[in-house]
Amino acid sequence: MTRFLTLDTLPRAGLLLASLLSLAGMAAAEVGQRVDAFTLEDAHKTAHTLSADVQRIYATADRKGDELLKTAMESLDQSTLDAQNAIVVADISEAPWFVKRIIRGSLKDRSYTTWMDREGITRELLPYQAGGVTIIDLDAFSITGVTLAKDAVSLRQALNDAAAPPPSQPDTIHAPQN
Repeated sequence: MTRFLTLDTLPRAGLLLASLLSLAGMAAAEVGQRVDAFTLEDAHKTAHTLSADVQRIYATADRKGDELLKTAMESLDQSTLDAQNAIVVADISEAPWFVKRIIRGSLKDRSYTTWMDREGITRELLPYQAGGVTIIDLDAFSITGVTLAKDAVSLRQALNDAAAPPPSQPDTIHAPQN
């Protein structure tokens, strides 16, 4: 006998549908599109607004991405992000209210600031990808690149590469003209 939807399977079906709808909205923006300014609070309830100065966003949309970022940032701090004009945005809008409180508490102890999207306002603005940290490069609010880091090594490399100063150019020596 085939069972399609029963009281036993209803919660799982609802969770599956919510997950699929959530993932469908995660890839809303793409390279070439403009990101409108938005304002989010961090774990200390300080409001932050996206400005044209931001050149990179490290975006997480699930626990795996958050844990990956936490691991990659272990010996780094806010100065690493500041050096590359970068921010961290965590979309926690799908979490139940009591889980959001737990997440907020865990973010307070980090050595870097995470902007928390509790309402899902960035879901249509940023190209989140589940299962890692989405690295979004910006130039004056326009998306110029999107990369998904799925492991700590590649994310750490991206953090270090972006924070490193550009290689110095040798001074040009001009021969005197006669």
